[in-house]
Amino acid sequence: VETLPEQTMRAYHQYSEFSNDLQKSIYLRNLHETNETIFYSLIIAHMKEMIPVLYTPIVGTAVRTHSSQ
Repeated sequence: VETLPEQTMRAYHQYSEFSNDLQKSIYLRNLHETNETIFYSLIIAHMKEMIPVLYTPIVGTAVRTHSSQ
């Protein structure tokens, strides 16, 4: 069993493995759907880095990318 800080650190490591903001945004949205506690802990710990990834323009990029495929 991991503590919340350990789980948050593991989630951040997974987040850091993604190479672009769209992938990071998808990861964060999935985390939010599966474990809100870790999601909010992660956002609070790395707010300055993650708020731009969660912000709406990333969603616009996803729509443009998906519609062009």
